[in-house]
Amino acid sequence: GPTIATQFKKQLADLITTLNSTSPFFVRCMKTNPQKAGGLFDSNLMLKQLQYSGLLEVCRIRQEGYPCRLDFKGFHNMYGKLNSVSTTGPLLAKDLETKGLYGPNDYRIGKNKIFLKYDIGQKLEQLRGDSINEAANTCQGAVKVFLARMNLRRIIWTHTNVQASIKTGTRYALEAAIALATKFLPYEGAQLPAVQEAKAMLCIRIEKEDVVIKMMREALKTQNITAMEAAVAQAHAMGPKFVNTLVNACEKTIKNDLKQKMDNKKKREALL
Repeated sequence: GPTIATQFKKQLADLITTLNSTSPFFVRCMKTNPQKAGGLFDSNLMLKQLQYSGLLEVCRIRQEGYPCRLDFKGFHNMYGKLNSVSTTGPLLAKDLETKGLYGPNDYRIGKNKIFLKYDIGQKLEQLRGDSINEAANTCQGAVKVFLARMNLRRIIWTHTNVQASIKTGTRYALEAAIALATKFLPYEGAQLPAVQEAKAMLCIRIEKEDVVIKMMREALKTQNITAMEAAVAQAHAMGPKFVNTLVNACEKTIKNDLKQKMDNKKKREALL
């Protein structure tokens, strides 16, 4: 069988193959407290570990170098709004230098990436955020103007409908216009003279119609032809014309009664 050395060599080769096929990240662990207990954070102990391990020095060196690294496409996608004429990442980096956003030593163009100083990266991020906010404010302004215009058109259209209903004078038209005013006009249109006039006209119209409706119902109930004729005449006298099924019922009853009287008269004349 294989010796211990052979097994170790095989396992080591497998480990190297696995490591070469991955992109490992090394994580440095720190102790938050000497007791190794949860929920405790010793800031002095953490600071000493960072100093002794050299991480603070590494961060300082990276900041002095070019810690911000973006590929050409990513750089153009992120900061292209700062100079819309530039078509590629390298051209954009050079154009931003020409505009005076940074100096020639504040960035480097590599084979596939653009390298920036730490403070330059922060500056570009700030400018990018400002451009996004400006674009958002422009969009918000356009939307607000559009909504204001739509609201103004709706108010004008509603006011026109109210005025038209006053000219028409029917109960249906007045009720529909007042409903629109309640829904679309500020303060339900209570401050507009046209709406006030429409409401007053509707109240008067309802009172008149209720009187005529009551007369016609009583006349139909008692089959009083004279009362029906008076109610129908009053309905026709209302301006504009009062439209209701009771009016049709009364007119039909009056017509049938008149026809019956004519038939009876003809029969009496025939007997004579």
